[in-house]
Amino acid sequence: MTERCDPGGAAEGRRRSAGRSVRNRQRAVAATRCGRSNTGATSKRIRMGSGNGGMVSQFGMRLVFGLSLLWAVLPREQISAGFFRIQCLVVLGLGVLASLAFGVGDPTDAAWPAWWSRWAVWLAGGTAALGFVGSVLWTLQRRRGGAVCGGAILVLAASWLVLDAAAAGGGMPGVVGRAVNELLSGALLGGCVGSMLLGHWYLTAPAMSHRPLFRAIAVVGVAAAARLAYGVGAGVAGTDVLRSVLGQGAVTARAVWLGLHWLPGILGPLVMAVLAWRIMKGYGNTQAATGVLFVAVICSFLGEMSALLLQRDVGWPL
Repeated sequence: MTERCDPGGAAEGRRRSAGRSVRNRQRAVAATRCGRSNTGATSKRIRMGSGNGGMVSQFGMRLVFGLSLLWAVLPREQISAGFFRIQCLVVLGLGVLASLAFGVGDPTDAAWPAWWSRWAVWLAGGTAALGFVGSVLWTLQRRRGGAVCGGAILVLAASWLVLDAAAAGGGMPGVVGRAVNELLSGALLGGCVGSMLLGHWYLTAPAMSHRPLFRAIAVVGVAAAARLAYGVGAGVAGTDVLRSVLGQGAVTARAVWLGLHWLPGILGPLVMAVLAWRIMKGYGNTQAATGVLFVAVICSFLGEMSALLLQRDVGWPL
C-alpha cells in the first residue's frame, strides 16, 4: 500500500527549518558583536594602564631618564670624563632599543594615537643620537658640551615619559598620576644603575673623590623614599583596585607582582642605599659599597618590571 504525500506538512517543516536558521544567524551576530566589544574594552584597559609605549620601550626610556638625571646631580668636575663617555654609549644603546622595539608585539598598537606612534620613535631616536654626540664630546674632553648634551637627553627622555602618560588619556588627574609614576620609576632605576657603574669606575680611577659616590647613593635613597610615598598615595587613591588585587583570598599573579614591586622593588633599594652609605661612611670601601648597589640594581629591575606588569593588568599604578 502506497503512502500519500502531505504537502502541507512539508511546507511547515521548511518554515520551521528556516526559522531556526535565522535564529542561529542572529545568535552568531550577537556573539560576534559581544566579542568585539569585550576586546575593545580590554584593549582600552590595557592602554590606559600601560600608556601605549610597550614594556621594552617604556622601561628603556625610564632608565635613560634616570641616568641623565643622575648626571645632572653629580659633581661632574670631580669625575673623570671617561665615565660619562661610557654612560652616553649606554644611552645610545637604550635609545636605539626603545625606538626599534616600540609597538613590536604589543596588542594595543591599534589603540595608539597616531601622533604618539610617530613621536615616540623620533624622541627615542633623538636620545640615541644625542648619546652618540655626547660620547664624542666627552672623548674630546669637552665637558661643557657634554653637560649640555646630557641636559638635552634629560629633557627628551622626560618628554617621552610624560607624553607616553598623556597618550593614554583618561583626564588630567590620571595623566599627572601616570607621569609622576613614570618619572619616579626612572629616577629609581637610573639612580641604582648609575651609582653602581660609578662605584665600578673607582677601579680605573682609585684616586677620585668619594663625594660623587656619596651623592649617587643619596639619589638612590631619595628616589626609593619618593617611590614609597607615591605608592602609598596611589594605594589610597585606588583603594578599589588595591582590594581587587589583594582581596581574592588566594595567591594570584597580581598579588605576586604587587609584593615584588613593594618588597624587593622599593624597600630593597632603600635598605641597600642605607647600607652603602654606612659602608662608605665607616670604611670608605668603594667596592664593598658597589656590591651592595649591584643588589639594589637587581631589586629595582625586579620591582619595576613587576610594577609594569601589574599596571598593564589593572590599569592603575600601585
